[in-house]
Amino acid sequence: MGLRGTGSHHISIENAFVADHVLTLGPGELSVNAPLYRHPAHLIALGHGAVHIGIAQVAIEDLIGEGDAAVAAHEPLAADALAAVPPCRLGDLVFVPHPATRFVRSDYPALTIFAANRSEDPPHPIKATEPEDALITRPGMEVIVCYLSPDAAEFLVALISGDPLGVAAARAIEASPSFDIAANVAGLIEAGVFSAITLGDA
Repeated sequence: MGLRGTGSHHISIENAFVADHVLTLGPGELSVNAPLYRHPAHLIALGHGAVHIGIAQVAIEDLIGEGDAAVAAHEPLAADALAAVPPCRLGDLVFVPHPATRFVRSDYPALTIFAANRSEDPPHPIKATEPEDALITRPGMEVIVCYLSPDAAEFLVALISGDPLGVAAARAIEASPSFDIAANVAGLIEAGVFSAITLGDA
């Protein structure tokens, strides 16, 4: 069965004999004498390529639409949400990631390359072998892309994986003894990384 979007009418036949001359590709007599089929093969391919581009565009629009619905259905965690938590229970806090939150870990400087391509400044050399971690959030429908230091990346990965704050902090401090827990928690909340908090087992 053909595709309605392209107006094609292809069919599939099983257990049928097909003569060799029907399968011949290349110069030969026209079997369909119409303007479209008089063009070189690569021009026909360009025409069909437009169909695939259109399919990809619709897929992207659908994906964005689903993301918009998920974002709209979940408010980012309020900045004062931790105020009501007893200090003795802060280490048991479990942060619920916002549906729009994404963590990107790359063996290459992906964020630096991304930023360079969006900047109007003159290009500068980039160390292609330097790995980078990035945080992508979307509070209020605005996409935010942030670079994460190795200790901040360990902290975030632990939190969005469901580890309590105390465990995540220990991992970050192991990576960097000078890691600032309070500043990083505040920064992640401000970036809209989380949508809720719960208290884990004491």
